[in-house]
Amino acid sequence: MTRLQQITHKQAIALARFIAELRPDWDAPGVEAALGRARTLAPAHDVAIAAIKAASIQHNQTPAIIALEGPHWRGSEHTPRHEEPERHERCSVCQKRQAACESQRLAGDDHSFRPDVRSERPTVDVTATVAGLRTLLEPTATPPAPEPLPAIEDRNPAAVAVREAVTAHDERTD
Repeated sequence: MTRLQQITHKQAIALARFIAELRPDWDAPGVEAALGRARTLAPAHDVAIAAIKAASIQHNQTPAIIALEGPHWRGSEHTPRHEEPERHERCSVCQKRQAACESQRLAGDDHSFRPDVRSERPTVDVTATVAGLRTLLEPTATPPAPEPLPAIEDRNPAAVAVREAVTAHDERTD
């Protein structure tokens, strides 16, 4: 069985320009990025067909849909499979697979591949840790005693004037 060719960078640029003409609301760099993510999912001809189909579906809002499973891949000889890498196969800095991380470094990135080893860390009982930390807490200062609210007369002189007017009116009508 022969291995079918992946879409090349040059082909992806040309296809992205074509799709951006079909869908003016999709920019060519965004389409090109989606094609880059889809290139490992299927052979070049299937990626191109799926990309054009995705562009023809008006409710697809962004070109990112190209690399995702969906109706635009129907009829393709290859259904895209998104295989999640094992944690140790992924870089803890950029979250890319080891080969992609190392090729990114060759392109001038600032880090080397560091396997994600979070799964090798011991599990921590968060509830017990929080309870233990709470026993160690001591207040740094005693809070001041609350001050009583000032009398209404001190807070709102207009309210006092209204109250006196109502009281005077009530005394006259009695």
